[in-house]
Amino acid sequence: MALPRLLVLVLAGGAGGRLQLLTEHRAKPAVPFAGVYRLIDFPLSNCEHSGIPDVWVSIQQHPASLADHLANGRPWDLDRTTGGLMTLPPFQGTERGGWNTGTANSLWRQADLVRQFAPEALVVVSADAVYRLDYREVAETHLQSGAEVTMVTTEVEADDAPRYGIVEVDGERVTGYAYKPDEPATTTATNEVFVFDPGPTLDRLEQLQSEVGEEGLEDLGTHLLPAQTRDGGARAYPLGGYWRDVGTVDSYWSAHQEFLSDEPPLDLDAPRWPVHTRGGRHSAARVLADGQLENSLLSGGTRVSGDVRGSVLSPGVVVEAGATVVDSVLLPGARVRAGATVTRSVVDDGVVVGRGATVGGDGDITLVGRRVEVPEGAEVPAGARYPDPAED
Repeated sequence: MALPRLLVLVLAGGAGGRLQLLTEHRAKPAVPFAGVYRLIDFPLSNCEHSGIPDVWVSIQQHPASLADHLANGRPWDLDRTTGGLMTLPPFQGTERGGWNTGTANSLWRQADLVRQFAPEALVVVSADAVYRLDYREVAETHLQSGAEVTMVTTEVEADDAPRYGIVEVDGERVTGYAYKPDEPATTTATNEVFVFDPGPTLDRLEQLQSEVGEEGLEDLGTHLLPAQTRDGGARAYPLGGYWRDVGTVDSYWSAHQEFLSDEPPLDLDAPRWPVHTRGGRHSAARVLADGQLENSLLSGGTRVSGDVRGSVLSPGVVVEAGATVVDSVLLPGARVRAGATVTRSVVDDGVVVGRGATVGGDGDITLVGRRVEVPEGAEVPAGARYPDPAED
């Protein structure tokens, strides 16, 4: 029996404002993770291992940062003569042209292309979470159910629930849906993976657009998913495994700490389901004679002469003699000079922390923006943003 015709649409066009300085010069899906990966590597690797050869990526913010990483899609087996990877930038020239104002708005703008492709199921995913999932298995379960939409769900902490779309379920049927509610009815959240019946869903989206206008469509959870739920067309598919949203500075830092534990939540090199990425050109990591290393991840091209504990060092990071890095994430090319201290911080690409400077400390996570230099002897306190966006 022929496999169902599936299409994956990765919605990678959001501004990513909650990641603050990390998305000031790059698209959110291009943000590095766990040293050598980018966030978009996770959904693309899921597509590869699910055996789905048709993947479209809707891009918008800082498109060059993402296009450079995606290239021709080879790391995820998407460099194909027919099908494979296609990027969808904003466009002009039709009534659907213009800037995307939300995930539902983005789907509406690409509706004609989706109809022409004519998939049996449309898998729509975001690119700001770390997880492993067989999209084909979810899609086949969806097709058997007859639902208009299947929402992949996960359990979240009660304090965190207002950040998500929250569902109420009766067996597999979704009986209630609320988008980022102030008072969530449950802690069962959608994890931004949806499988749609394309025809009915796009027809419904057209009707909603006629009622609220194209900008009024906003996100999938604003009008579309509530309407599908009210009409009894929504089903839930519990994920069951690890899933972590990394769309805020705190959650991004916390996820790295989880991967530094004695038993990481995912094996990123699992033989049957490795996470693939576009390879770099770096030499092996080096820990020099005066370097001290404890419970940390080192990427290629890193050089450690100082003391590094509980931290993730991306490619090309240098920690000089007498410097200390504790419980931090250093992105590509960052340099911590002699005598400097970095604690509980996320330090972006190319940052230079000057000699004797102090960045972060006990308390909230500190964030240092791309390619800035922290002056020699300076102090950037815990929880600060440097440079301070309020001073721009």
